[in-house]
Amino acid sequence: MKIVIWDADNTLWEGEIVYGNVKLRAEIKEVLKQIGKLGIIQAICSKNDIVPLKKTLEELELDKFFSEVHANWQPKHITINKILETRQINPLEALFIDDDVVNRAEVEYLVGCHVDYFGDLYKIFKYLDTPRLVLMSEQRNRETAEKNWKGEYKDFINSINMEVTFCKATEENIPRIVNLANRTNELNATRHRYSEQEIRDRFTNEEYNIYVVFMKDRFGDYGLIAETIIHVFPEHWEIEDICVSCRTMGRGIGGELLALIKQQAKEYKIPKVVGFIIPNEDNHRMPKLFNGAGFKKVESLASDPKNTERYEWLNE
Repeated sequence: MKIVIWDADNTLWEGEIVYGNVKLRAEIKEVLKQIGKLGIIQAICSKNDIVPLKKTLEELELDKFFSEVHANWQPKHITINKILETRQINPLEALFIDDDVVNRAEVEYLVGCHVDYFGDLYKIFKYLDTPRLVLMSEQRNRETAEKNWKGEYKDFINSINMEVTFCKATEENIPRIVNLANRTNELNATRHRYSEQEIRDRFTNEEYNIYVVFMKDRFGDYGLIAETIIHVFPEHWEIEDICVSCRTMGRGIGGELLALIKQQAKEYKIPKVVGFIIPNEDNHRMPKLFNGAGFKKVESLASDPKNTERYEWLNE
């Protein structure tokens, strides 16, 4: 999909400009922002006068999302054909969104582009078939189900059929590891930021083990949601880096990852695992995470300007 063309009244917002009863639709700004991040052009084709339409867009802070704004009283297929011809976009690469079934039928028949209306705006994500937007749609479904759950939280977790896979990283995982380490703040013990080359250097170095975690549930596949980089020494392991996607907060993934690291250490007969936390206002959950996994804080490195805290687990 190269372009999404939106109607305005009762589509971008509830109500009509001419009656002065416009109310912004929930989630519309987030939807527009995410579509824009994908490089998809967004335009407006509305049966309105241009001045009040542009004024409404500015007041609702929507104007920044649109490359073109068209308002007139002619049949919509005329305007949309001009947009596509000017931009040299095939109609099959265009989506027109309008609440009016007659407008949709007209444009579908006379332009040949895709048409639809989304009462639930997040349904557009699967229509666009873009992995990132699909993930957002799945996450919203999770959040809605969690919000509406009436019982205990642990029972909700059991109900969503979580499947967690822990394994050594492969080369194809490297870009996602870099992205996760560099963008995660809250569930990130040290907030080390890495270049792709730095991760590749560790991946090919026998002195390092890189493990990753994948997760899926009944709503969909989260993909790679956690990573840890372990520096291997003869007598102990050091957890150089560990972080978990904030999208999975509350699912217990961090504690399970530390438990799996301990399990691996036992299999390799490693007597001690050392972890580090560089405390900051975002990652205040990490000490509790380490403590809950059986790690004990042994010191704060006073000579370190970052106030690094050292935690140890002994394989006894």
